[in-house]
Amino acid sequence: MLHRRTLLRSALLASATALAAPALRAQGAPRNPNWPRGMTMVTAGVGGTFAVYGPAWGTLVQRASGIPVSYRTTQGSNQNIILVERKEAELAMLNLGAVWQGREGKAAWTNGQRYLSARALFPMFGSPFLGIALQRSGIRAYPDLAGKVVGGGPRGGQSGTYAQAFLDGLGVRAARVTYASAADTIGQMQDGLVHAFLFAGGQPIPNFTELEAMAPVNYIGFTEAEIARLRPNHPELAPTTIAAGTYRSQQGPITTLGVFSFGAVHRDFPEDLAYLITRTVLESNAEMVRSYAGAKESVLANWNQNTVMPFHPGAVRYYREKGITIPANMIGD
Repeated sequence: MLHRRTLLRSALLASATALAAPALRAQGAPRNPNWPRGMTMVTAGVGGTFAVYGPAWGTLVQRASGIPVSYRTTQGSNQNIILVERKEAELAMLNLGAVWQGREGKAAWTNGQRYLSARALFPMFGSPFLGIALQRSGIRAYPDLAGKVVGGGPRGGQSGTYAQAFLDGLGVRAARVTYASAADTIGQMQDGLVHAFLFAGGQPIPNFTELEAMAPVNYIGFTEAEIARLRPNHPELAPTTIAAGTYRSQQGPITTLGVFSFGAVHRDFPEDLAYLITRTVLESNAEMVRSYAGAKESVLANWNQNTVMPFHPGAVRYYREKGITIPANMIGD
């Protein structure tokens, strides 16, 4: 029953935030009268890393700018890209795999439309793909998922986008792939409705650490042969390693695929505000790490993890001040 109490607590916190947001907006006092009176940040489902990381940098932005920040739970990066394009959100967290798909306009979720308006501000963290299963299931690797019910996370999130594609690419025929928030999927695993969960996010993933505290688990990565088989169809993903000790019950380093996520805004976002946000987040890393350990990767040196999404001119100004030259083809208008 612990996961049900966790979900209830998360729901109550989300409700409290939603109730408080209108009041915060009404009290907004931007430091620049030309800035928005309030900003909405799009995150992702309960139990994922975006839901934890978002309020960490949102708090910094609100304090530095004087602009109230409210939070909108979404399906993840795919939906966030659409909301930024429509100017229905000022602040977003986007994984670069979804950004690449959106810019190409070929993935099923794009419906043939190209999404070109998102602009990068700062690096967040790498988002490796990682599977988890209860030890009693006997699942230890991707071939073991044949005939099993597999959780893919929110349909519009990073894992929801890739879970079925990975299974197909490896020739593994699962019984079906289900889509729900990380918190709900972990609950379904405990209830025996889902046999394994394939997810992606900054490490450690909060719901994975919660599950391993309650029951013995196995972690599922990729073999080198599986990575070589998948990469030709997914050039936006890169091999990576989840370090030993990331999870208490982890048996050594885990090889997998992953992609970085970046804080982002619309191309029309005020340049001076984009500069302030980029500077504030990158110069407040210790505070960020206190909120979420994975924020240790939110540092200046990781700016070059982005080769997909043009940087906002306000962010480019900050990087130049720090002696970094952004390639011309990566500077947005």
